Amino acid sequence: MATVSALIPRLQRKAVAVPSTMAELELRDTVRRFCVTTQVWRHQIVAEAGVARGKISLLANPTSGDYITLDDGTNAAATFTFGTTVTIGASEIATMANLVVAINAASSLEITASATSPASNVCTLANDEADAAGNVEIDYSGANILVEGMSSRYFPVSLSGLVSSITTAPWASEVLEVSVNGSVLSPLRYEFRYSDQMLILENEVQAFDAADSLKVDVVVEPALTGSDYPTWLVGERYADAIVGGALYELCRTPGRPYTNLQAAASYKIDYDRGICRARRDRDELHTTRGGSFVMNSENPGGLQG
Repeated sequence: MATVSALIPRLQRKAVAVPSTMAELELRDTVRRFCVTTQVWRHQIVAEAGVARGKISLLANPTSGDYITLDDGTNAAATFTFGTTVTIGASEIATMANLVVAINAASSLEITASATSPASNVCTLANDEADAAGNVEIDYSGANILVEGMSSRYFPVSLSGLVSSITTAPWASEVLEVSVNGSVLSPLRYEFRYSDQMLILENEVQAFDAADSLKVDVVVEPALTGSDYPTWLVGERYADAIVGGALYELCRTPGRPYTNLQAAASYKIDYDRGICRARRDRDELHTTRGGSFVMNSENPGGLQG
């Protein structure tokens, strides 16, 4: 791993009035723009496309008559009413334990409830039937009941923190391809939410739950708060482009000691040349085979400087 600190003296030789802190911030922002524009940093996330799950939380003890209705999409829905079918305990933790027992005792429902350990006011739900026609659905009534992650069609997989082992994990800026159990999914069967790094998969994808059944090829961008980068990314191969891009932005800033619109134009040329070079590198590193994204196994992520 590397930082952009080694590029600060190179930048300041061309714009001596730029403070080091400002130089580093602009260099980091330029690296991020460079990655998004060129797509040269890519990564394959390997995860488990397990069974769709939901979560029930009791914020406090429910009131007698409050209820939760579960529907596995195949069998008749089952309703669990607090105060009758579910005993209200001395605390919400005790009540949650009673709810878990009641859900798991419902033999006609293909849904399993799992309590957290140690015991708490939260339980997770999963559909027992990996090939069930419907995902877990839920209805409820009660001010102290909180339901998360329940959907009749989709279930989410988090990509956050899976992109790299860098201390401040970078983000996926774009999903290139999703495959489950070796089969490439149509883009119509998933949605990528950049804001929270969630990949939302169609319900039937849950049929595959092997440890490496889900593979997601993504374009990577550094995190806004990150300062560590792969050495190849901020090394000599792209150093002139990154410095040029940072100087272009700095010199266009009005009213600063280093403002210089004429110089900014020349620095923009350095940046654009680097963009072209990185795109060429990207195409050589990442090839297409029958529409399928393939990572260069000898160099997974980019060229060395």
